[in-house]
Amino acid sequence: MSLKPVIAIFIVLLVCPIAVCQESKVVDPEVKALHDKLSNYLSGTRWTGKFVMDGLKEPREEQYEIISAEKNEVGDYWNLVARIKYGGKDSTLPLPPIEIKFAGKTPVITVDRVFFPGFGTFDARVLIRQGKYAGTWGHSGGVGGQMFGKIEKMTEEEVASKKESFNKKMEKDKKDSDAKDGKSDSDDSGSKTDL
Repeated sequence: MSLKPVIAIFIVLLVCPIAVCQESKVVDPEVKALHDKLSNYLSGTRWTGKFVMDGLKEPREEQYEIISAEKNEVGDYWNLVARIKYGGKDSTLPLPPIEIKFAGKTPVITVDRVFFPGFGTFDARVLIRQGKYAGTWGHSGGVGGQMFGKIEKMTEEEVASKKESFNKKMEKDKKDSDAKDGKSDSDDSGSKTDL
C-alpha cells in the first residue's frame, strides 16, 4: 500500500483549517464600511434617557457616554470606553468586549451575562436607530426592565477632555497597582492605555 494517499489526506487536513482561518479574516468591504460608520457614530456620544424596572411605574434617569468605540478583531465584539451614570453610580471604564450585531443595517447591542466592574452582571438588547436607543435589560440581582432615550454627539472639546481624564485615571490606577505590587517607576516597560 502506498503512503501517498495517506500523506495527501494529512496535508489536506492540516492546510484546510489554516486556509479557512485566513479566509475568515478577509472582511467584506461593505461590512468594513458599516463597522467604520458605527465606530464614528458611537465614539464621542452621550446617551440620555430613562429606564424602568419591571413592577415600578416611575421611570428613572440614566446617562451613558461612549468615549471611544473600536471594532474588535474577534467576531461581532467591540471595545468601548464608556461612562455609565445611573442609580447613584458614576464611573468611566473600559468595558468588557461588547457584542454588537446588525439587524440589516441597524446595530443592536447584545449583552449576555456580561460583568461590568462596579455595576454587576447584565443582559441587554439595545437597538440604535436615528439618534435614539431602546431596549430591554436584566441584572443578575433579578431585576430588569426597559430603557430608552436619545443619542447626541459631544463636542470635540468634551471628548478630548474625557479622553485626557480617562488616560490620567488609567495611569494613576497603574501606578497604584504597581506600588501595591512593589514595582517602581523604573520597572515600567512604558506600556499604558491611551485613547
